[in-house]
Amino acid sequence: MLFYTFQLESLPLVFFCFFALLFLFAYLVRRQSQLELQKNYFEAYLKVLANEQNIIDGKANMYANGENFEDGNHPYSSDMDVFGVYSLFAQLNRSTTKQAIDLLASWLNAPLDKEQIQRNQEASKELESESEWIWDFQAKLLANLNHKLDIKTFLSNYFQDGNFSFGNAFMRIYVKVGPVLFVLALVGSFLFPNLQRLQRY
Repeated sequence: MLFYTFQLESLPLVFFCFFALLFLFAYLVRRQSQLELQKNYFEAYLKVLANEQNIIDGKANMYANGENFEDGNHPYSSDMDVFGVYSLFAQLNRSTTKQAIDLLASWLNAPLDKEQIQRNQEASKELESESEWIWDFQAKLLANLNHKLDIKTFLSNYFQDGNFSFGNAFMRIYVKVGPVLFVLALVGSFLFPNLQRLQRY
């Protein structure tokens, strides 16, 4: 279609067709990206539900079971199966980040007083009726499962890196100048041949 509009030598029509095709292509790419994200989300959601059913059926949890926190010298964790396969940690854990896993392990390793236990029970009751929200939250974080990266440390180091500050400044300039240069080049590609024709006459 764009080829035939060039043959008509109508600059407004060429511009219209070019940008129409450009916006149509951008829409299709964006739509495909949205569908891919939805597909990945629903697949993750199904995995979360299947894991919950497996735990109910007495099967292993797909999340970390905390076996690396096992300590034979701890006063009670070994005797009470706090960590390891089919342990308390394995039943409770739905964490996908290293920080959250370490935090849950620290809670189970530390003795709590009666008041704190009661507060924890009350907090659990508040979430008891929010199953769909919990599963949705798990599905959105499932892509991070089995990653050993400490996200907080990684981001802190990344933003403090000197190379990032240079790249950030460059990208701020590029984002502003890039579209202008593109439009100028596009307009010039149409106007330059017409100017050459006028000079011939």
